[in-house]
Amino acid sequence: MNFMDAIPGLKVLDEAGIKKLYFTALEVLERTGVSVPHQETCELLNDAGAKVENEVAYVPAWLVEKAVNSAPKQIIIYSIDGEPVMRLTNGNFYFGTGENTVFMIDGSTGQRRRWTKKDVTNAVVLQDYMENLDFMTPLGLVQDRPAKASHLHQFEIMVTYSNKPVMFSAYDDQGVKDIIEMASAIKTSEELEKQPFWMNLMASTSPLIHSGDVLGKLLLSAERRIPIIYSCSQVAGATTPVTLAGTIVINLAEGLSALVISQLKNEGAPMIMPGVIMNMDMKTSVTAYGSPESSLM
Repeated sequence: MNFMDAIPGLKVLDEAGIKKLYFTALEVLERTGVSVPHQETCELLNDAGAKVENEVAYVPAWLVEKAVNSAPKQIIIYSIDGEPVMRLTNGNFYFGTGENTVFMIDGSTGQRRRWTKKDVTNAVVLQDYMENLDFMTPLGLVQDRPAKASHLHQFEIMVTYSNKPVMFSAYDDQGVKDIIEMASAIKTSEELEKQPFWMNLMASTSPLIHSGDVLGKLLLSAERRIPIIYSCSQVAGATTPVTLAGTIVINLAEGLSALVISQLKNEGAPMIMPGVIMNMDMKTSVTAYGSPESSLM
């Protein structure tokens, strides 16, 4: 039996509702725009037909549609030894861990403390052993090494102790360059492009901001066709409108504008647009990760 056949379906929006949210996001991009404080990004958008003023890009709908059409509709992620593991397309589900947690509970003492490189190594070995995890992350942030090099230690651990696909993040665009150099010791450039075993996680700053550092990583990853996970993380009632529909519109606007930028840099560059959407508990002002609204969005 197909895995999807066993999942009960819940359709919150009809086709008309979906289109309304999408076209409203296009209107936001054209009328309100997105912040892009990065020279090359501004030049790419301006040359492509967007209006750019004071590092704010007003992106026309036709440019978004062009990017949507040029982006791949399926991305295959491989193991390090070249076996297909995840076929990322509509209807498929895969599981992995979160990443870059700052603190952990020491299994021996029960105390809360910061992660070390040894802890991350243990976490990676455990993830490699777990058959129900399709891909892996460092899980924790290496903090007994220089901060700007922590992502390099994390990538080293993942490719040393496992064969599974990896999701990584980098401190800045130089960090991406360093990780590309590390990966080149495992695979040729052609192999990395044709059989990617990695996904580069980065995020916008809601509402409607792409930071300069993130744009640098986005452009470099698009150029090298590293699958990009562009995580647009909103908190309804805090960084975006309190309504679910309004928050989804902002999420779409941020993700679609990032997609435009990636396609302008390298048409056909693979990009994954997840929505990590939460809402704020109005009583405590704390982000409510497990709320019913988050699941609906």
